[in-house]
Amino acid sequence: MTKRSLKVLAVAAVLCGASSAHGAFHLWRFSEIYSDASGNVQFIEMQTTFAGQQFITGHTIKCTNAGGTLSNTFTFQANTCSPTNNKRIIVATLGFAATAGSVTPDYTIPANFLFKEGGTLEFGPGQQVITYPALPNNGVDSRHATVYTTAAPYNFTVAPNNPTNCAGAVGSIIVPPPNCEGDLNNDGQRNTADLTLFLGQFGASGAGLPGDLNNDGMVNTADLTLFLGRFGTPCP
Repeated sequence: MTKRSLKVLAVAAVLCGASSAHGAFHLWRFSEIYSDASGNVQFIEMQTTFAGQQFITGHTIKCTNAGGTLSNTFTFQANTCSPTNNKRIIVATLGFAATAGSVTPDYTIPANFLFKEGGTLEFGPGQQVITYPALPNNGVDSRHATVYTTAAPYNFTVAPNNPTNCAGAVGSIIVPPPNCEGDLNNDGQRNTADLTLFLGQFGASGAGLPGDLNNDGMVNTADLTLFLGRFGTPCP
């Protein structure tokens, strides 16, 4: 082999290595999404099974509402921990970091970054775009990915949250829904959806019934009067 050939191979090897290092970020996938009812406590978990995926500085997560009219974008300002084999990272709100049972987030996003009613998440730009349905708002459950693809449709299951950061710490948080009398589905509104739930409980008796607004162990006309007095007013 001539000296010229050796030089060509050496240059090619350097360029290939530089390209690999520059592009080593694209194999992260969304693995878990969580929001409480208020949107103050939210996190996005991403995972990869591959090495060399730490170079995410300057890349983004973009969340867009289901209607495509609103979006929030977060830009990574630092690389992840290394090595990245079988690692997860947590991108979360300050409210998450302050909640008992949480883990230290790897990155911080503002409150209500995620659209609770559902939308799309994009890592990239253009590396992965997924559609997610409405997020559970009971303060315990999150949406966990069951099939990892680069584009929609993306399969999720609902299960208790277990955020895991890049250091390997695993958390579990519980954020009680806000006490909003008459908001039976904990969505922050008192509307026909709650009325449907209320009527489904009407006439029932027992402890802990959401429709038992006066806590007398029965869902009856007294509760209906209280419910109608609050109907249509937003939760505080």
